Amino acid sequence: MQSLQPKLYDGEQLDEVAGFPTLYNFFAGDPQKPLVVFIPGNVHNARVAYGGHQGYEPRDFLAYWLNSHGHGLLAISYPLESEPTIMPATAPHFRTRDWGKQAAEVTHRIIKQHGLSNQVVLTAWSMGGRIVMPFSAAAQSLGIDVVLFVPLAATPGIYGLRPPKRETNSTAAGYAELSNVLGSFARQVQEQGQLWNGGRVIVPDEIYLSEYCGATPVSLSGCHLSYDSDSRGFVQDDLTSTEDAAVDQVQHCPMIVALTGNSPLDARHVFTDQATWSFVLTRKLMHEIEDHGLNKIVGNGTWDKLIEMVHSVPTHISYSIPGNHFFFLGEFGARETAAAIVKYLENASAFRRDFESLLRGEAYISDTSNVSVASPLSSAQPQSGNGTEMIASSSSNTQEASPEDNSHASRPATGDLNLESAYQTVSSSKPATQSTGTWLVENLKASGTPKRVSGDAIMPEGIFSNTNSATQKLLASLLEEECFSELPSEQPLSKLLTYYAEEVYPVFPIVNIKSFETDIDRNSKILLSQAMCLIASMSPQCTEFLYLRGRDDLLLDPRLFANRLFCAMRCVIDVGTITNKMVQLQALGALSLYSEGQEGPTLAAQFCAKMIQLVQTLGLHVQMENKHEEEHAVTALCCAWAIDRMNAAIHGRPVSMHERDIGRDFNECIEAQSPAFRLLLRVVSQLNQVIDLYRPQKNTKPAETEFICPRFEDLVISAHGANLEDKFLNTIEVLYLAVVIVSCRNREKPTHNRARQLLAASRITSLVRQEYGNELMIFSFVPYAVSLSLSIYYKQMRYNKVPLYRQRARSELQSTCDLLDQLSEHFYISYMMAKVGRATLAEMDRAQDRKNLTEVSPNMSSQPPPYSEINQPYDPEVSCSAVDNGVANSGYVDIFDLFDARFELQGVDAVFQSGLDLRMPRFPSPYIDRLIIPRK
Repeated sequence: MQSLQPKLYDGEQLDEVAGFPTLYNFFAGDPQKPLVVFIPGNVHNARVAYGGHQGYEPRDFLAYWLNSHGHGLLAISYPLESEPTIMPATAPHFRTRDWGKQAAEVTHRIIKQHGLSNQVVLTAWSMGGRIVMPFSAAAQSLGIDVVLFVPLAATPGIYGLRPPKRETNSTAAGYAELSNVLGSFARQVQEQGQLWNGGRVIVPDEIYLSEYCGATPVSLSGCHLSYDSDSRGFVQDDLTSTEDAAVDQVQHCPMIVALTGNSPLDARHVFTDQATWSFVLTRKLMHEIEDHGLNKIVGNGTWDKLIEMVHSVPTHISYSIPGNHFFFLGEFGARETAAAIVKYLENASAFRRDFESLLRGEAYISDTSNVSVASPLSSAQPQSGNGTEMIASSSSNTQEASPEDNSHASRPATGDLNLESAYQTVSSSKPATQSTGTWLVENLKASGTPKRVSGDAIMPEGIFSNTNSATQKLLASLLEEECFSELPSEQPLSKLLTYYAEEVYPVFPIVNIKSFETDIDRNSKILLSQAMCLIASMSPQCTEFLYLRGRDDLLLDPRLFANRLFCAMRCVIDVGTITNKMVQLQALGALSLYSEGQEGPTLAAQFCAKMIQLVQTLGLHVQMENKHEEEHAVTALCCAWAIDRMNAAIHGRPVSMHERDIGRDFNECIEAQSPAFRLLLRVVSQLNQVIDLYRPQKNTKPAETEFICPRFEDLVISAHGANLEDKFLNTIEVLYLAVVIVSCRNREKPTHNRARQLLAASRITSLVRQEYGNELMIFSFVPYAVSLSLSIYYKQMRYNKVPLYRQRARSELQSTCDLLDQLSEHFYISYMMAKVGRATLAEMDRAQDRKNLTEVSPNMSSQPPPYSEINQPYDPEVSCSAVDNGVANSGYVDIFDLFDARFELQGVDAVFQSGLDLRMPRFPSPYIDRLIIPRK
């Protein structure tokens, strides 16, 4: 190793604890939330959890993402010998029992110094899995409650799990010198950056080897060796390491959730961790069952449920994150690992409560005495652009407004063929005025029939509507704490709602401000506020306002902020605490515009379908008499119709609402809207006609219909939008250009199609690049449009035979990936498309290297590698030097023919094609799941 000047990273503390040197770093979070304690693995210090080297990116490490969830992180390094020296090399005799005691004492010190909760989550990587029992035992003696243990590709201290190492050399100070494994580790860190970090280096090799690694006390590694002070060397020792790990002392074992990668490079952990840690946890649960008394459990009638619960352990405690042994490094891996820790902390607590309930012979209902109820949101008063108060002070009453005050909010409509509608029409003295249905609430008012609602029903609708009042009160408390509290405090909330009112509302009024300012109940106001904040958070102009209540010092990542709001809104709607259907409709519309993760398109489509169902339930698709309600209803109908069409295009789904079912003149509905929204609807109308081109045909030969979009200028004039602000025109033009791209489906004129698509793609990237963060509002169709541009450039690069044009397309694809990187802060689709695009460019470079090597060595075999060789586990070292020689020595050579066989080029083609074919879902399986991107 090259000698560098010793240095500590920001916040690091070098100390002696429990008689041995240690290095630790504390990253403060919410003092009321469990502290996460990180323990590193073999030959590594704890810097792998937080970074800190010169030029590092905080988002590539766990500390950043755990803090974004409100959790503090304490990363503790055991004694390591390193060059340059970080800790004094005075502890070659350091053992696992010393390790557990030292880490527990450091944790206790930090808890006392900072007034933290006594609950901690222990996370240990690799060799660090041996510490769980010693740490937990020492922590319990210090009054620390270890509520969860999260092994990160970690090994427990069970004898025989790891074979003895044949050769382990000693350093001069008596530490185990394991330089033979460092090369493999460094390559895996590189691979994490290439495959899962957009190609960005996480830690440069030289810094990684000198500042993150070192020699380990030999007894920690579990390789059946220990340090002998007399001989100053290693001796065979089959028992000490196992005894120190004390896996048999299951009374100290906390709940466990095991996280692993999925790479063949870490096969041992991928295949065995679920079973290994399930064994440890099952023995812990069995210990508690025996301690409680088998006869008592059999007598209380919960025996069968207890068997079912214990047998379910393997499916509850294991979670896989894409990556190798270092899966928690890099922005994607660190974010996913932190999210999994937070998620499974909640799940483990619920499992623990249910298990203890069964031991006591109780049902699966947690004790409410331990549930803390957040204080109600008494007031929040953000100001809109004109000073209008948008959220008034709320009372503690959460009942809905009466039907007389807001009859349209929840009144059902029934079709004329429905028997109930026919009965109401015949029995009423008032003639029916609706052409396609009957308003039941009007007839109920006329007949004087009271609406019967149980007096103790807190959730009169939803999946818990039939549960007892105690359960509903518990759920209401949890909703208050976990869902209704997920809102920014007054100042950032005011900024976000003002942005929505001034920038979003004129273009797409999915949340109606006039309706919002009426006397709806408190919880409905909170839900709609969350909806407006969710939409506003998609814009870079709002990035500085993404704080949540109670953590005004923690600026959240845009996607994390949006996901927190999304989860809270989804829970509130599904539970059924909001009964105002117009409020539900608006919230579902906002949720339909959000998509995160591979399940995002599916969820967006589900919410869109629910929204359309509410439109039809409320009868917004038919004419009404009340002019005040009519205006709101028409706007809501137009929003739902537009979302349905955009959802169909963006996510590859059929539309749910058809014009033949709308009992209105829809052109009049469009004309009644504000100019900016009217223009947007004009563009969506063009998209609606384009969707017809992609509908399945009954005959075997599909009709080839050419559709030419009107000029955008003509649409602007027809919508009376010539005087609209530039930001509105620029934003809507992006959607228009996306429609132009997907409208080019005439197979008889492919050259004509290609020219139109290239022009539109160029205009999209130019417009978004110039106006991003300035005169452009970011809706979900913006990243969709940029992704379409990427697909067009890929298509040009893939199939054009002219090297000059292919090189131009490559340059455009590269710059479009850069643009998608900017958008990826807010949108998952941008992250994925940029990732696939960059991987393709990287493989093109490697293919070019192979082509050059083939030209230099013309005598190499021209036969492609055998199938059995292609399907061997991917070895970066072999693949880098291997050459795919399935190319002739003369004539045109398609660089894509030289791609590595394991690159899944067919899958890449499918990903890019899916955006251009409205019949196909984005990121089609199985390609996106098994896409393997070789590393140079």
